[in-house]
Parts: sequence; structure tokens; C-alpha cells
Amino acid sequence: MDLRYGTWLKTLKPLRILAVVLAGLALVGGSVGYYLLRHPESAFMRLFRADAPQRFGMITIGPYPQTDEDYQRLKEGGVKYLVTLLDPRLPYEKPMLEREFEMAARFGLEVKSFPMFPMDSMLDTEIMAGTAESRSRAVEFLQKVDGPAYVHCYLGIHRALSVRDEVIKAGIPDDYLSTTWADWEQINRFIRARTEFKNGNYQQVIELLEPVTAKTVDIAHLRGKAYYRLSLYSAAAQSFREGLALDPTHPRNRQGLGYCYLRMGQPVLAQRQFNAVLETLPDEPGALIGQGLAFIRLHNRKAAADSFRAALDQDPDNEEVKGYLELVESM
Repeated sequence: MDLRYGTWLKTLKPLRILAVVLAGLALVGGSVGYYLLRHPESAFMRLFRADAPQRFGMITIGPYPQTDEDYQRLKEGGVKYLVTLLDPRLPYEKPMLEREFEMAARFGLEVKSFPMFPMDSMLDTEIMAGTAESRSRAVEFLQKVDGPAYVHCYLGIHRALSVRDEVIKAGIPDDYLSTTWADWEQINRFIRARTEFKNGNYQQVIELLEPVTAKTVDIAHLRGKAYYRLSLYSAAAQSFREGLALDPTHPRNRQGLGYCYLRMGQPVLAQRQFNAVLETLPDEPGALIGQGLAFIRLHNRKAAADSFRAALDQDPDNEEVKGYLELVESM
């Protein structure tokens, strides 16, 4: 990033400019900036805060809770943890953090503190040591949270959203945030099922997903793969079709269905699925291999060899595909 004053300032949105100016005033002892930042409930600061959430789920993002009414809403909303990102190194946030601990004790809430320097999130760089580590620890806590958590910074915009983004990258989809407890139970089942699949426990995957009523392309794909590994090809095909009903262009479910058709002795239907994948992803190795296998079943050795060679272009060390190519060339 170019940190020359003019270029740097132009990269910031008006809200970020205001936040930087106020924080700068507070840091150097400016009375105006300090007063405004110490009073997030003021009419002026409310203009720049994120809206307070109307409902609370397992992970809810928002601004600093200031008033008795804010804490009463959190308690009535079933929140167990306050995940605060306020940084006590800042003169205006230190007393706010102390107040949060006092208010949380009054209302029976538990505070988890992961201090993050605000300008780090505003400027996408670490100015003060510890921000990245705190963000990682916050994400680790939220991945294993056993009750509804309210994640907040000062305005509910920069630091809180950066944690939210990292939670999503860690494997919790965006639409899982601010969900109900019942939804979260299903989410946890899906996450555990993915782990069991990686460990080769395919029957356990099926059992974990059995009570899950949510319908997503990822759940359909995972369930389909588990059935496929258990050689239950009809059940796998049905699961992949359910995923395609949600998104007809989803390549993983379409590819999975193609392999099911191969196993079920229907190479023409399999080829259609692989061709559809390759229309949008022409270098997809799995679809190229499946296409080659379908061509073998259709007695088109030249086309099969071409598909296997194309797959090897993407993965030259794939011994299985080398074996398929040698087999075709020897026919």
C-alpha cells in the first residue's frame, strides 16, 4: 500500500477517514476526539455505528453494547458470551472495556476478550503487534463455541467484520452466522461429518447427516460421496440429484452423479454429466477421467485416450490415469 498522505487518504471511505481522524485525536490527547469516542451512545457516533442486531443467533456481529437496555436485550436474546475486540491500549477503549466486564457481571454474561487495534482492520495491515494473533484466537473460540456469542468491536464494522470473514474462511458459511441454536446443531453435524469423511468413516457421515433437514449443495455432495464410498450408488445418485435441484450447474454434484451412472452401467448418462462439467470447467481432471471411462464403455478408444491425456496434462503424476491410458492404448 502507498502510504503517502494523498494516495493513502484517497483509498479510505469517508467513514474510515472519520474513524482515523477521531482515533488520532484521541491518541494524541485531543479532547474533541476523545470525548466523542468515549460516548458511542451519542447522537453523533450513532450516525457511524452499525445497526444493533434485531435477533441473536449462535454468532452475531454488532457494535459495542453501551446501555442497560443493550445488555438486557443480549440477555433476553439468549447470548452467553460477549466476544469483545476492544483494545485496552487505546485510552478511550480501556474504560469501555472495564465497563463491559462490569455490565456483563450484572447481567450474567461471560466476556471473552481478544484485543485488536482498530486501524489494523481499517487499513488491512498490522500496525500494533498482536492483532493477527487475537483474531486467530477469536476465530478458534468461535469455531468451538458452546453457546450464542455476540462479537463486537467499537462500531461493529471493521474489527468485528474482519473476524466474521475469518470465521467464514475457517469453514463456517456466511449464512450460518446469526442462526438459531437449532440451526447451529445441524451446522455442527455437517462440520463433524466432513471430518469423519476425511477419516474414512463413511457410515458415520451418513448417521451424522441423517437428522439434518437443511438443504444445501454442500450437504447433498457430502452425503452423496459417503454413499458412493459405501458402494450405495443409487442412494448416492439421489443425493447428487438433490444437490443439482438446488443448483443445476453445481460441478461437484454433477460430476458425482456422472460417476454413479458409470457404476450403474449407464455410460451415456454419465458422459452427459461429465460433458456438462467440462463445458464450464474444461480442465477439471475428475471430469476428464470420468469422460475417458465413459468412452471406454462406449468402445471409443481414441476419445478415451484423448481424455486421459488431457487429464494427465493437469496431473502428470497420476498413476491411476497412466494405467487407464496404457490399457486403452493396448486394446
